[in-house]
Amino acid sequence: MLFLFSRWDAAVKLCETLLMSCPACCELLETLAELYVQKNETDKAFDVWLAALKSNPCNGQIFYHVCKFLVSQEKSHTIAPLFQEFVMSFCESTASEQHPVNVLRYILNIPTRNTFQTPCINPDLRDQLNDQMPYLWLIHCLWQWVHANVGEAVDAFERALGTVMQQDVVQQLWLDYLLFTNSKLIGSKCKSRDFKMFTDLVHRCLVTVPTRFTVPFSSADYWTNFQFHNKVIFFYLGCLPHSQQSSALERLRYIMPTNTELALRLLQQEWCDGNIEHLKLQARMLTSSVPHCLPVWRIAVAVERELNGRVEVRHLYSQALQKLPLCATLWKDRLLYEAAEGGKTDNLRKLVDKCQEVGVSLDEPLNLGSSRTEGKDH
Repeated sequence: MLFLFSRWDAAVKLCETLLMSCPACCELLETLAELYVQKNETDKAFDVWLAALKSNPCNGQIFYHVCKFLVSQEKSHTIAPLFQEFVMSFCESTASEQHPVNVLRYILNIPTRNTFQTPCINPDLRDQLNDQMPYLWLIHCLWQWVHANVGEAVDAFERALGTVMQQDVVQQLWLDYLLFTNSKLIGSKCKSRDFKMFTDLVHRCLVTVPTRFTVPFSSADYWTNFQFHNKVIFFYLGCLPHSQQSSALERLRYIMPTNTELALRLLQQEWCDGNIEHLKLQARMLTSSVPHCLPVWRIAVAVERELNGRVEVRHLYSQALQKLPLCATLWKDRLLYEAAEGGKTDNLRKLVDKCQEVGVSLDEPLNLGSSRTEGKDH
């Protein structure tokens, strides 16, 4: 909330207080660093990550975020000395003459063409090393992205995706892979072919990363989460010309028919393109497929109001309130619509009575509570 209202100093203080109890929490560290960036204090942002890494020198997750931060600030040339120090922290001192990339590949069990002396891993850190393995794959991919050629970087990402099982890391691998691939499209001599490969990669990501997760303590029940998929989709749409976005959304909607946020994004696109009749059809279809989604009903009503379909608006409100009888926002919308249309006082009173019958109060949605308080004061 403090971040949204640009209260940077208060937000910084809160983050610093929270970090006292969990100093290695990457979410908090990332937020604090971003706050300093917003304040144009990038040196302090880097110091946040550097201090965390100094306190946790073998923490792969923190080191990965350090590297990502440096890349985002276009300071990838400063990664090398930190990379060497981090990788060598897992080894005995005799490994100092080895190149850190070769050592990391040895740890990840990646075959290497060059013959080199096998590094000696510190036995006291083996358990910690095993815990860090998913993040070491992220680090290796990022290193290859920054320092190797395209073929080597692609090989690194493909190897990682075939090895890592931890879902949050798999998702981050895909995001990095897509960002890397898209970055190589700039200046490409075969843009049409390369963009098709990028599109195929996006589709592969969407169909291979799971959206269904089992509910704890139950193997029969599950919940669906499209948050990551929508992040990928919206990134992909940003890479497309505006004229191609609507057709791309329709294709993706066909792949994920239960993705409500994607459906709403498609409706928004239809509105922006001025396809009012198509928007009407899509909205009506969604009221049947996702009948408990309030935004869909409100969009369907707004379309009919735009088309001056008064009878259809009332019909939609009746249908919506059958599906969402306890939704105060919907009752408020219906009441305000009838009032705006010059509804009779008796009809409005009947609506309020129906609302109260199902146990819904309109005091808060209509801001009646504060009005009554002011009336008592006078």
